[in-house]
Order: sequence, then C-alpha cells, then structure tokens
Amino acid sequence: MLIICGINTTLFVFVFYVMWTQSSSLGSFKWYLLNQLVVAQLLDIGLLLFDPIMMGPYVALYSNGVASPIITTKLVYFGTFAAFTGVLHYLSSIYLSLFNRFVFLFRPHLKSRLHNKYTFICIVLFHAFFDGMFINAFFQTAMDHEAMVQLVHKDAGNVLDKWINEPIFCY
Repeated sequence: MLIICGINTTLFVFVFYVMWTQSSSLGSFKWYLLNQLVVAQLLDIGLLLFDPIMMGPYVALYSNGVASPIITTKLVYFGTFAAFTGVLHYLSSIYLSLFNRFVFLFRPHLKSRLHNKYTFICIVLFHAFFDGMFINAFFQTAMDHEAMVQLVHKDAGNVLDKWINEPIFCY
C-alpha cells in the first residue's frame, strides 16, 4: 500500500503541474479535472492512513493503516465519516466532469449556465451541506470505547471479542 501511495503521489504532482501550467486549451474543464484529481489523491492518503478492513456480516471495521499505532476509537469513527465525505466528493467530481463533457458535446447552448459563478456557488453549497450532514452525524453517533463494547456485546455476543479491546476497532 505504501509503494502504491508513493507512486500515486509522484504521478499526482506531475499531473497537477501539467494540468495547472500546460492545459489552458481545456478551459473550465481543467477545474473539474483538477477537482477530481485532488479528491482522488486525498482518498488515497486516507486509505494509506486508515486502511479500513470491514468485518462482515457485522457493521464493524478495524484500521490497519500506517496511523494504526496512534489511532483511538474516536479517530476511527472520524476516519469513517471522512471516508464517506470523500466518497461523496469523489463521485460528485466524476459526475460533474462527465456532465461538463456532455454539455460541451451535445448541448453547447447550456455552457453559459454551467460556467457561471452561481453554478459554482451551488456546487460549493452542495458540498458544504453534505459535509455539514456528515459532521453532524459524526457528533451524534460517535461513541467512546466503553459504550461501543456494550453495543457490540448486545448485538454480536462474543463473536468480535478478539478485536473488541483494540483501539483500532470500530462498530
């Protein structure tokens, strides 16, 4: 995982530089691609730090990433909600890039609506709204380790006892 993240980071720096300095012909599409590139790189860094391992059929996971030795249960919860937020950003950046290409190719008369400050404000407000929802969900559902242990024993019995005392475990 560390090698892949190192290669991705090197490619990220190169592609970001090329897109920033050499892609004036792309016009506004450059910003959609840069958004997609940055969000994908942030997800890679999050995977490197947390490396979540799902423990189905339960809604449980533990972190096996680089940051595992210093992670607490609250940080695993935070990483989970940050991952949900990152996936939302990543999927919306893909959608926006594809929609932008669709407008350019098949509906060029709509370019003026797509590339104005009100559209960008709406996109930013969309992201801020869902970020706020995930932050609110984090503060309402995150629990300390003792409360999590009680919930695990109530729902799963003794099945997850092997991992339950680890601070990298999240239920």
